[in-house]
Amino acid sequence: MAKPIEQWDENDILGLPPGENDTFERKGSMLLDLSIPGVNENDVLNELAKQVSAFANTGGGRIFYGVTDDGRVDNGGIATSVKGKTKQWLEDVVRAQTEFEILGYNVYEVLPLQNGTSITAGKALYIVDIPDSDRAPHQSRRDFKYYIRVASKSLPAPHRILEDIRNRQKHPDLNLSGISLEVVQLPTFSYTRPALTLRDSTPTFEGAITLRFHVSLKNTSQVIAKNTCFQLRSSEPG
Repeated sequence: MAKPIEQWDENDILGLPPGENDTFERKGSMLLDLSIPGVNENDVLNELAKQVSAFANTGGGRIFYGVTDDGRVDNGGIATSVKGKTKQWLEDVVRAQTEFEILGYNVYEVLPLQNGTSITAGKALYIVDIPDSDRAPHQSRRDFKYYIRVASKSLPAPHRILEDIRNRQKHPDLNLSGISLEVVQLPTFSYTRPALTLRDSTPTFEGAITLRFHVSLKNTSQVIAKNTCFQLRSSEPG
């Protein structure tokens, strides 16, 4: 079973396969750590907007900050004090980099291991985890372009692909394929007053009626139906 991303440590990040692909991107310290002389905040945000737009538009993915392209810790990692607290700052700026805003993303701070770490004290590695967004396509607010992930690169989206993303199915298509009602228990009844005929008698019911309602739903789409709500409504007034 895969280890949840929120439980990853330094070894998990450094153990990623060589190179990059359509699900993850490595970024060195110069692309996030504003405490390094010469690092420009505009350059940092331009690259962040490009990457989160691309991943959100094409299946989701992760950005690993503080790691070189060949998978080593870069410059001891990223200072944890960027703009006060790096994690909180990243959480805020990711939200502001795209139109529409991406929902469901997370930022994880990976601190040094107690033994055998390559991360310097006061620094960490950072993971920006971007979901496959049902609000896609997302446009970068920095350069007003839409991006997609193609193999290991984030590239501007051609018009045809952009239209495909805009029109792709986002919700499951559920059809009612079967319905039945099973009577499990009926109440007992008796006659409250004697009568010459059954027609003149007054029946009294005691107990509960127990029914089982069976419904079969079929998902005819390629989108997983995670939560389904079924509502019953009486056709009788009141």
